[in-house]
Amino acid sequence: MYRPVALLLRRSRWPATRATQFCATHPVRRWYSDDGAQPVELAPGAAQSTTAATLESNPNGPSRKFTPKKIQNNLSLSNLKAQIAEDQAWKTQTDFDSIDEWNKENARLAFKGAIKEAGVHYAQVRLPCTKKTQETCRDMSVYYHQLRDACTCPLCVDPKTKQRNFRLSDIPERIMPRRMRWLDDSHIDEEKILEIQWATDVPGYDSSHVTRFSADEIGYPASYFFKKETQNRKQTLWNKSDMDEAQHWVTYNDYMENEDKFHETLNALSQYGLIFIKDIPDSRQMAEQLATRLGPLRNSFYGQTWDVRNDPKAKNVAYTNQNLGFHMDLLYMTDPPGYQLLHCLKNSCNGGESLFVDAYSAARDLDPSSWSVLSHSELPYHYNHEDHYYRTTRPVIEVAQQANIRRNKSIKHINYSPPFQGPFEVDQEQGKKWARDASRLINALKKFTKNIEEPSRIFELKLNPGECVIFENRRVLHARRAFDTTSGERWLAGAYVDGSDVNSKLFTTKRKAGVFNESQREADDSAL
Repeated sequence: MYRPVALLLRRSRWPATRATQFCATHPVRRWYSDDGAQPVELAPGAAQSTTAATLESNPNGPSRKFTPKKIQNNLSLSNLKAQIAEDQAWKTQTDFDSIDEWNKENARLAFKGAIKEAGVHYAQVRLPCTKKTQETCRDMSVYYHQLRDACTCPLCVDPKTKQRNFRLSDIPERIMPRRMRWLDDSHIDEEKILEIQWATDVPGYDSSHVTRFSADEIGYPASYFFKKETQNRKQTLWNKSDMDEAQHWVTYNDYMENEDKFHETLNALSQYGLIFIKDIPDSRQMAEQLATRLGPLRNSFYGQTWDVRNDPKAKNVAYTNQNLGFHMDLLYMTDPPGYQLLHCLKNSCNGGESLFVDAYSAARDLDPSSWSVLSHSELPYHYNHEDHYYRTTRPVIEVAQQANIRRNKSIKHINYSPPFQGPFEVDQEQGKKWARDASRLINALKKFTKNIEEPSRIFELKLNPGECVIFENRRVLHARRAFDTTSGERWLAGAYVDGSDVNSKLFTTKRKAGVFNESQREADDSAL
């Protein structure tokens, strides 16, 4: 039996009638309606086919005329309902002698899965019990366009390249199943299979083409877990005392070779945005090896990897021995790197301690007015040198486009890098308003800076040779104390990795470990 790969959904493309479900802590957009709410049905093609007769042609008043398309749709729907009834041999309560027998039949249908109702655009299905639901049946409305779009059979998706062989625009506007049923004798990992044969299909596909999904591929597609582990991931806000206890250290060998330890390290990095590696061999090449364990190196005009050490001709304050205040890297670029690595090769001089602050925690503790100003006002960032010029603008608090959730849960990124802040461009017609807004912005920035620099928030340590820190660039602010080059040498090797690559590694590592095969009932029930 052919097993389709995990169903991928496309967000915000499908009917959204009461379609928001929540996992344990964050909202998850689904493509079905759990409560079976019925969407309002309009006559297919009504805008084109409905006409009002004139008084001269119809003295009794306007009338409606059915087009062949509507008649065809009605016939297709009638045929589909008849086929579903025949496949399931549905019975009503009146067909049973007792309520107990009727309840047993309902329980049987719940275990098997059932098509409860079919419409022109959707069908309401009862998903059978699976390992993930732990014998908890679920009623959902599924939509024909998405079912067809998500088909991963060998005709639709090349098994080797995983590339689609059709376009979304190829799907008929009025697509509808010819037959839709749960297969009793077909399983994927002991799950029932929903099979759809199409009455109308993509040009070039004949009646032999079928689309098949397991129950969990419908209820829990791969995209559900990816969003849960990335956009809606568990994040623990921390201060100095928290990180003193929770700091995660892993040896170089475990990080590179032990999948279980690497899995734990990724979880800690996702949760706290900061982890440490020790016992690293003494080699300049280690920065690249450590970074590529997470994903491809992110290149920049600094190079794929770079050195942080005192340079008399430095074009960046980081390459001096001066104090370096809290900041984030490369915010002047359109897409700043998601993660940064700093591998310590030498650190024998006095000073040079590394400092870290959870910017999410500092932002959470702002008053509502300052939060509003910093999430709506954009600061300019630029890099202005002879051979390079970059510029962009960003709000200090970049919020996710989600409503009705707590402030600290809506943070997407923090953007804060005073060393590379650029000059404002002021619209002369809006100059007075800008001046008033600038005053509020400066006041809000002062409060945010005060939060950042509170000693109780700052986690500080001096990296030793053979140690590396990895941190989330747009969550964890980093800084460095000045150091004395006459007393020794300080040399760190650095690298960047994009956030999307780390998210991919986090997801695939968990999937290979079987994390997503566990029951999802507890997570879903806690959100109801």
